[in-house]
Amino acid sequence: MSSALPGVLGNSSVQHYAASMIERLLPLIGWLALSACSANDDVPSPAINSVQPDHAAPGTTVTVSGSYLCQGPRTEIDGDPLACEHVGTVMFDTTPGMVTSYTDSTVLVDVPGLAPGGVSMAVSVAGRSSNRIGFVVQ
Repeated sequence: MSSALPGVLGNSSVQHYAASMIERLLPLIGWLALSACSANDDVPSPAINSVQPDHAAPGTTVTVSGSYLCQGPRTEIDGDPLACEHVGTVMFDTTPGMVTSYTDSTVLVDVPGLAPGGVSMAVSVAGRSSNRIGFVVQ
């Protein structure tokens, strides 16, 4: 069997076929390699640590404190070292709040007009979502 292998590998049509397949697959392999890596691969998912106050009426501004809320490498934008290239959305269950200020560690957001009761808050930025934290709409 091993004596037949050099004959098969030495066959010019097999070599041509193999070279042709490699030539066809190289763009796909390159695309897969590039798509597997993105700018925020080394950045952990956004995380909410707290919301202050943890209960408020619609229209009230609350402070969401957390980490990795920008979802990008830290860069200084317009002289502000905490400014974000990506600004996320703060969700109160399925309703977005109006963000008034956004940094990598703090978001100021107005509570949307929701019926009183408990909701779950999360931050979504650059295609990634944070953990959820409880909040009470008054």
